[in-house]
Amino acid sequence: MNMGWLGFGSSANRARPPLVESAGWGGWTATWPRDSLAGVMMEKEGRGVNVSYLARGKNPRGSGGQMLADTLRAAGIHRPTAIRISEITNRETQEALIRGFSPGETKLGKTLRRTAAELGGRITNWSSGDDGLPWIKAQIKY
Repeated sequence: MNMGWLGFGSSANRARPPLVESAGWGGWTATWPRDSLAGVMMEKEGRGVNVSYLARGKNPRGSGGQMLADTLRAAGIHRPTAIRISEITNRETQEALIRGFSPGETKLGKTLRRTAAELGGRITNWSSGDDGLPWIKAQIKY
């Protein structure tokens, strides 16, 4: 099921709107026109979501949070209570977690901060772990 385009306005640090589709496995996938490297894969996890893939592609640096927020809104998820990024392969985030940084201080943690702000929320708690690959989770209040 095609959920259409979402997003308004444009600036140097904003990505174009995604095309979000319901996936056969119960989640959603988002793609960006003219950028085969950008994408999001996510699924509901209780009252939150689990993001198993997030790639900015050729979109501007710093636009990952907006990209994820646009994807959530297009999927009809306007106020998730938590966002978990699993299967983290981003080397910068992996190394920061290994060195003991708080999840919120990592590259993907900053992406989640921007996502929460885009949705009108703020992060109240962080957690992290490793299921073969690292994951981080942000609890969000609105």
